[in-house]
Amino acid sequence: DFSDVDGNLVLVMEYTEGTPLDTIIEKITGAIPEHRCINIFKQVLGGFSYAHKKGVVHRDIKPANIILQSDDTPKILDFGIAKIVEGDVKLTKTGTRMGSVVYMSPEQVMGRDVDQRSDIYSLGITLFEMLTGRLPYDTRTESEFDIQTKIVREPLPPIRSINPNISENLENVIIKATEKDVNYRFQNCEEFERAFEQSVYN
Repeated sequence: DFSDVDGNLVLVMEYTEGTPLDTIIEKITGAIPEHRCINIFKQVLGGFSYAHKKGVVHRDIKPANIILQSDDTPKILDFGIAKIVEGDVKLTKTGTRMGSVVYMSPEQVMGRDVDQRSDIYSLGITLFEMLTGRLPYDTRTESEFDIQTKIVREPLPPIRSINPNISENLENVIIKATEKDVNYRFQNCEEFERAFEQSVYN
């Protein structure tokens, strides 16, 4: 909620206890076991499905913006650079890049207009990190320019070369989610979730 109290603008937000997903990956579990990852990620997709149906694109999806409560319920944080894609409200102009570079979609890197399929890409990178315990790019040795170039031009490293326990079907889900061309990605979170479930249970 929001209010104006005696001339002071006030935002009222939910207080959420939990641990950021990036902290869990980096300091507690490393790669998250597949069954647990599935449970968490399905809920994350549900949250973004709701946001997208409301016409909101997050544009800064990454594990640091997902908090896990003690029962593994995820809470999505930081809609601070979100874009309203319906109506006349635009928080940034075309040509402006916002978000964390490693998780950016190719169209974000190139400063093009984004829609929910850009979030789909970032969700694919997040899933990659959850399942491998690492990023697809080496931020210690590669410059931001190098990473941006790879995002635009090169496919992700094969996830099964990092974690051979991942099924081929699940690897294909990540490949589709992170296609360079938005038209070849999952077009919405529901499509993503259906493919995700099929990869796990078939």
